[in-house]
Amino acid sequence: MGLPMTDPQMPGRINFQREKDISPDMANRSTTTVDLLNAVRTCTLCAAHLPPRPERATWRARLMALLVNVRLTLVIGQYAQAWHLGERQKATLTATVQAWRTYWPESLPLPHPSPRNNIWLKRNAWFEAEVLPRLRRRVGDLRREAAGGSRRPPNAR
Repeated sequence: MGLPMTDPQMPGRINFQREKDISPDMANRSTTTVDLLNAVRTCTLCAAHLPPRPERATWRARLMALLVNVRLTLVIGQYAQAWHLGERQKATLTATVQAWRTYWPESLPLPHPSPRNNIWLKRNAWFEAEVLPRLRRRVGDLRREAAGGSRRPPNAR
């Protein structure tokens, strides 16, 4: 099995390229979505279906404070949703993901991309049809903007 976001077994995968993990100069430059994804992936890859270890709360808070110009936070899985969304999180992961427009365009709650969640993806076909295209466009827009290109409004279809 590959990295969760690049695993060929995952339908609708996002296909981010693998880049360096967190570097010390991240705090000194404009942070891209891919940087944030790599930072979060570094935290969560090892035990994705287990609650985060207690010491990670401190580590994660320090990391988030270092990131500047965060334009999109991918809130992946129920533990990340509890941490990032707090009281705005709905009763279930599905309800939280269904309410994605509530958090958009700053955050996007997502199910954890794991083969264990293939059943969830099949039961919630709206996710791949509705959410993933918007996410792909948003990431593309943010990457173009970071490269000095033009930007569409975040809620544009």
